[in-house]
Amino acid sequence: MQDIKNVTIAWVSTSATVFSAVELKTALAVLSALVLPVIFFAIGKSVDVALQLYFKHRDETLERDACTTDAKAEADIWKRN
Repeated sequence: MQDIKNVTIAWVSTSATVFSAVELKTALAVLSALVLPVIFFAIGKSVDVALQLYFKHRDETLERDACTTDAKAEADIWKRN
């Protein structure tokens, strides 16, 4: 639902561009005024999802490494005693 709202906002925000493209009366201008915002939205959303996946994986890796380090340190303490 959030994505639909964002796409709608992208289209509405380009209304001035659409009106000027209609005034030019070229199909290419109208098509680009309608399609480019959606393409930019899709690219931005893809980058957003990729970054979320990267940061999630990084956090899980750091957490796993921290637990492993803590376990090794605890084992070393038990060996010394």
